[in-house]
Amino acid sequence: MDSETPDAEVRAVATAIWRYLTDHPHAADTVQGIQRWWLLPNFGELPLTTVEAALAKLEDEGAVRRVESDWAPVTWMRSTNAAC
Repeated sequence: MDSETPDAEVRAVATAIWRYLTDHPHAADTVQGIQRWWLLPNFGELPLTTVEAALAKLEDEGAVRRVESDWAPVTWMRSTNAAC
């Protein structure tokens, strides 16, 4: 495997997450839920680290935001500032 393959996979997963959020703009889920329900049909069983890296990339771009609370696991959703 060449050194660019992980980056290409992270970009592909980030694109798939963004497409899902475009189709379902009010969706929100945990990393595990995104891995299982949003990505599994297209990518199979992805490592959580790949999903986390894709979400971090989207967060850096302002496309998604992390929602943290004391009573629930961290969830991810489309940022209110994200372009349509």
